[in-house]
Order: sequence, then structure tokens, then C-alpha cells
Amino acid sequence: MFSLNEIYQKISDCRDRQISFDDFEDWFVENSELAWCDLTFRPAYFAIEAAISQIRFQGAEVHKVFVELSKSIRTLPRIWYYV
Repeated sequence: MFSLNEIYQKISDCRDRQISFDDFEDWFVENSELAWCDLTFRPAYFAIEAAISQIRFQGAEVHKVFVELSKSIRTLPRIWYYV
């Protein structure tokens, strides 16, 4: 499992084109098992799933989606951020 800070960092890496979308998606799939069950991660999990779906099924541009995703993840309540 990951922390929300780690999620934000990976989203930023993909947004800034330091990693590919496919690499991000692979990392997310490998590390998010049962994350949707955890109330701490649920909003981030579903935001990421929605972003992946926009890119895969609606043809949305990766950079634009990840700019918005990074904004939405960063606005989650501070209590959800682990150091």
C-alpha cells in the first residue's frame, strides 16, 4: 500500500513527464490492491481510476488529466497525508 504523499509524487512525475502514463498505471495497479476499501485512500483511488478511464476510454490528453488530478489530490484534507 502507499501513502497519499507517494500517490501525489507519482501523479506529479507523470504530469511532469518524468514517467510515462503506462508506468504510472502499472505502479498504481501493483500498489493499490484493496486501497478502495480504506477510507483514507478511497477518494484518491477513485479519482485516479476516473483519470485512467478518461485517458484510456475517452481519449483525453494525459498531461491535461494529470494536471487536474494533481490539483484534486492535493486538496484532500491534510489529515489524509502521511509523512
